Amino acid sequence: MSNANHQITARCPICGNGTTQIKYKRQHHNPDSSSGSFSPVARDFGIFYDLHFCNECEHLFANSENITFGAQYREAEDPGNYFQLANYRKNNLRHLLSKIRPYFNNKKFDVLDIGAGGGIFLSLLNELGIDSVGLEPCKQLVEIGREKFGVKLIEGTLAQENLPNRHFDLISLIEVIEHLENPRQELLLATKHLKASGMVLIVTPNIQSLCARILGGKWWSFRQMHIQYFSPQSIDRLMRSLGYRLIWSGLFTKSFPITYYLENLLPLKFKKLNSFSPCLKASLGDMSLLYKKSD
Repeated sequence: MSNANHQITARCPICGNGTTQIKYKRQHHNPDSSSGSFSPVARDFGIFYDLHFCNECEHLFANSENITFGAQYREAEDPGNYFQLANYRKNNLRHLLSKIRPYFNNKKFDVLDIGAGGGIFLSLLNELGIDSVGLEPCKQLVEIGREKFGVKLIEGTLAQENLPNRHFDLISLIEVIEHLENPRQELLLATKHLKASGMVLIVTPNIQSLCARILGGKWWSFRQMHIQYFSPQSIDRLMRSLGYRLIWSGLFTKSFPITYYLENLLPLKFKKLNSFSPCLKASLGDMSLLYKKSD
């Protein structure tokens, strides 16, 4: 794979700058179009598209004009260890939730979780008595999540207008915005379901993190289903342009069995991840950001 610095016309989806640079040339010339590559545990690491860098807002992105993932997300299969590691995932989200709850002054609030997966975050919210609804395009994850956790999961997307006419105190997009062909449009649609005093929680990889800088083109967040790579500057620019202000930021810390990391970094397979007791708690540089509508 080679890096490139050629000026090219590809409009930045964040700031609208029309002249960008191809920073990474695609490595995989025949991306897998099967639904299996869009499951929550897909391990297709690498660079699948020419990735453009915007000097104006420091956003990295794939030109999404010819990229449509709707069908692949709807039919995605093989949840793998996604549910097997549900308790670990829930604890990671519990730690995140503990950071943002004080901003609601310990009052009751309700949540819309966009890209809710199999409902693990919704399950945690239910345990804490927080009313929540999830929106998820993957049919299989919705079916399993409803059965396993008994949560309110709606199959579909915001653009399909599958939600009832309801407004929420918090809208969460946890490891979601990097998948979106048009993040601005998705956030505009989400805002329609936000209360006047509501907040938006975003978790996404940071293209400027130490891990990303060290690994370069071998960074594990380069994946077929990721087409937006935000920096703190580009995500803040997007949110401010939509009338939001940042009120809290932190790192998204994860704790998983050591075998989980080995599976994702090496070509290894373990049948009983949960029985492997040693865990590794780490922050790999992913951003956690809480935004509120500007007064």
